[in-house]
Amino acid sequence: MKRAVSIVLLLAMLAGLVACGTGTEKPSDTTPDSQSTVTDAPASDTEDEPDKGPTVVDILPKKDFDGATVVIAMDSASGDYIPSEELTGSAINDAIVDRTRAVEELYNVDIEYFAHNFEPREQYVMWAETGEDAYKLYTSRTRYVGEFITFNVARSWSDYPDIIDFEADWFDTYAINTFAIGDDARMLFGDANESGIRFAWIWLFNKELAEQYHIPDLYALVDEGKWTIDQLMTLTQAVYTDTNGDGARDEEDVYGYVSDNAASFDSWGPTLSVSPVRKDENNIPYVVDGLSQQTIDGFEKVYKLLFESAGTYVYKSSFGQLEAMFVRNKALFTNTLIGYLEKDSVREMVDFGVLPTPKLTEDQDTYYTHTDCMFSCLLLPSAISDEEALCSVYIANALNAFGREMVLPVYYEMVLKTRLTRDKESPRMMDLVLEGRRYGFEYFAESDFPLTHVTVLRRSYDRNNSPSVSAYTTQLDKCKTWVKDFLEDWEYMVEEIG
Repeated sequence: MKRAVSIVLLLAMLAGLVACGTGTEKPSDTTPDSQSTVTDAPASDTEDEPDKGPTVVDILPKKDFDGATVVIAMDSASGDYIPSEELTGSAINDAIVDRTRAVEELYNVDIEYFAHNFEPREQYVMWAETGEDAYKLYTSRTRYVGEFITFNVARSWSDYPDIIDFEADWFDTYAINTFAIGDDARMLFGDANESGIRFAWIWLFNKELAEQYHIPDLYALVDEGKWTIDQLMTLTQAVYTDTNGDGARDEEDVYGYVSDNAASFDSWGPTLSVSPVRKDENNIPYVVDGLSQQTIDGFEKVYKLLFESAGTYVYKSSFGQLEAMFVRNKALFTNTLIGYLEKDSVREMVDFGVLPTPKLTEDQDTYYTHTDCMFSCLLLPSAISDEEALCSVYIANALNAFGREMVLPVYYEMVLKTRLTRDKESPRMMDLVLEGRRYGFEYFAESDFPLTHVTVLRRSYDRNNSPSVSAYTTQLDKCKTWVKDFLEDWEYMVEEIG
């Protein structure tokens, strides 16, 4: 996949795409698709681009790896785009292809991608125990990593401080620190993985219904810090129309807010401070002794919104409410994944706006965003040699750096914020959404940890119950035991295995 890459040509292409592109991507029904089919007319080259300062080529450390092959195993269910080997005319694919070629050019390597969808724990442990060295880097959905990370399947990114700077613009420092133990980070998050954006939760509102029901300026509410659960309840509880007059509340009627019956429940996790895990001054996880009164109050507020408001309808399947109701003008508000803006049905909507998740109270410091735990991290295999690992670290750093310079301007700035939104305020709201992303330490053990957003929120609200404070409290000892055992396994891995 080698060829010289012209950054000037890329910038010219982006300008042309904004002006004349059309999108045809069709994500899957449950998660954003890992392949983009956004196509655009070719763009002509331009001259006299303004000086934008040093590029990542100028900043990145230089090294020649003499044509080494680097195979990256990518989790095909994580929502990251897996590029083709050549340019296809798809804006996103071609930006990723150009990113790959830029890294190949800089370090004299040949990068190949392998899409996998194996059972995570069994596959990664096999790689570690058998010394499988075919893959020099691999990605995994974050939700599974806690199941196998202490089996010594991944080296520490922290061992390469001269190459990897976690504070660099192209890394998600908050996520890296969340899942690190002390200063030992084995999960890398950054702009090489688009899933960190695609799986972030946003709120949408129907502008036609907002005008019909005399809804105030929602962007002003956000800017003033007054976009709260209470405000949402006030705006939506009177919005209900029995459209067909059959007296039954169903998906053919119009509502103020439409939720689904699973994933949407999870999305309240950061706002309600559901996670029982905190980090001490040394970045070591520990479990709190109980719930704050604010969180308890939050459980009840969301319960009343979902089940006691005449303006709310809970749709029967996860993520289904977006296409079944919102795009059909059956809901004033709904919430979903950013990646779902790429769906054809959403693109065809006449007018909608983007908002962050409402605050619990006005004094909450900012708007918090839940990211579905399907988003991926980058792992450095322990089975490969030291020389191969060094090469992989250079490549991982560069993929993230070039991702920020070459892919984000296409996917985030052009496709999401420009092409797929409807007004000048929505892109700014989308920035707020991403700035507010919060992760709980337990995210990487979603199916194993005793108290997660799934066990606390989804399993309670799915039964039309508010989360039980007593049930939560009784699980805290199990959480403490889980964290204690995990830290002991981690210590053994570091001291006895390496």
